[in-house]
Amino acid sequence: MCQVSVWGRVVPRGYVDPDTGRQLARFSIRFEGGTSAYIPFDDNASEIFREKGINVFTVSSTKINEDIRIRMSITEAIQLGIFNVDTVEDIQQLPIINSNSDWTFWHQIKRFFTHYTRDADAPIRWTGNELRFWVPPVLHPTVKRLMLVSVSLSEQHLQRAFPNKKIEVRYIEPRPWLPGNKVFQIRTGNYPRQSILDYNSNLDIIGLSDTAQRFVQGICTEIDRDLSVKHTILSYKAIAARLSDIEKKENVCRVTHFDMLRGVKSALKESQVIWVIGTPSLSEKVIWQRSQVLYGNDHRPL
Repeated sequence: MCQVSVWGRVVPRGYVDPDTGRQLARFSIRFEGGTSAYIPFDDNASEIFREKGINVFTVSSTKINEDIRIRMSITEAIQLGIFNVDTVEDIQQLPIINSNSDWTFWHQIKRFFTHYTRDADAPIRWTGNELRFWVPPVLHPTVKRLMLVSVSLSEQHLQRAFPNKKIEVRYIEPRPWLPGNKVFQIRTGNYPRQSILDYNSNLDIIGLSDTAQRFVQGICTEIDRDLSVKHTILSYKAIAARLSDIEKKENVCRVTHFDMLRGVKSALKESQVIWVIGTPSLSEKVIWQRSQVLYGNDHRPL
């Protein structure tokens, strides 16, 4: 219900990082309407593009100058400039995602302002060049059954999000990983990010704490002990960026952070040992935004 199909064409238009001289893309995808996005080589190239504010998009086919149909979310299409949302008239011209013509993007905006009555509690953000808002989780009348898959939501959370709805919860035992392989998660204290990163330093650049340095030294010792054993390291972005030298070792498949787990499936399968330094966590900003989505219309202000 949330995807559109647009025309695109792969063209030989690459990109070389002016700061490092490294080629980040060899081709681009040109969409209908004239907008385009680079096709990055890998996840690291994607991250550099995003930091520079340059559009990227990954496609499975790289045949040059061949028209292809591309499926993407309507949000992606707006961000890439394929659809214009500058005026109310432009918004009304957006494709109807649901077969029900009474539940378009325009109807969702109207429902948003009906649901949230106070500006301070409404999950809406102006980022300087776009207005973003989050529609509350209200089921459309035509939806009879909805299945959600989650590793963290409890029955209480679901009941709070969908009051007066019949909810059935089924717990599934996690599947074992590949036989003989090991996963080590290293964490410490109630605030693992603060324990591992040296926020107390007087330097402008946040480095590794003494605890993290001991962790990394121990991991390096294990990596060098047996070169036939493949390793992968997952951690926070600030730590992964400081372990680039470790990734160059011949028996290290990948060093990445929690926000860049897409595309590492092959590295995880190839690895015999996965080191997880720290615990994925949500920032206070994200927690506040999600609280607004769920509780922004309560009688008592947040």
